[in-house]
Amino acid sequence: MENKSSLFGIIAIIIGASGLGLGAYSMVNFQTVEGPQGLPGEDGTDGLDGIDGINGTVGLLVGLWEELDEDYDNPSHTTTSDYLIEVMVTKVNNTEYIILNQSSQFKNTRFHLIKSGWYRFNLITILSITSGTVWINIARNANYVDITENILTVGRYVGPGIWSINSAFYRYSNGTDFYEINVCFGVSTMYGGQNHNQLSIEYVGDY
Repeated sequence: MENKSSLFGIIAIIIGASGLGLGAYSMVNFQTVEGPQGLPGEDGTDGLDGIDGINGTVGLLVGLWEELDEDYDNPSHTTTSDYLIEVMVTKVNNTEYIILNQSSQFKNTRFHLIKSGWYRFNLITILSITSGTVWINIARNANYVDITENILTVGRYVGPGIWSINSAFYRYSNGTDFYEINVCFGVSTMYGGQNHNQLSIEYVGDY
């Protein structure tokens, strides 16, 4: 598990303020060109506001996918209490930064981040939970110990058994690392259409 006290170990888990009314493209309202260097603290959080990137730089959108689904093809993740998140519809996939694995066991679930630097993942989804407490893992190089938080922390209660997730987190790649998103422990399924299930990845630079 990454050190949670580290500045970038887990920068932020952002709880969405807009659950079911979230628009299909609300996640991509980020500028996709490099912006001017900001001063630490300029945005009130030492340059780390999760929107403008690190120290005021503007993140480059390198991946956007809609209509997420549960994936049970990986032998280690085959049940509704342990599955990978699979991306279904590609809107943006900049292959200078991301190669999406297409092998049978990891198809559309394993993100190879081939340019070294920090990446910001943005996950929006709605989960239908039938039992237990669900946890969302961000797995690095198939090491499934990098736990973000449980559903009670990262989610917003919508109704009986329904939780809305709007989370953001930073991860570093050395140019060979790959990442997967794992939903586990409690029993859950993904709920809703493309308006409520999106994953985007921004490249924010090598620091």
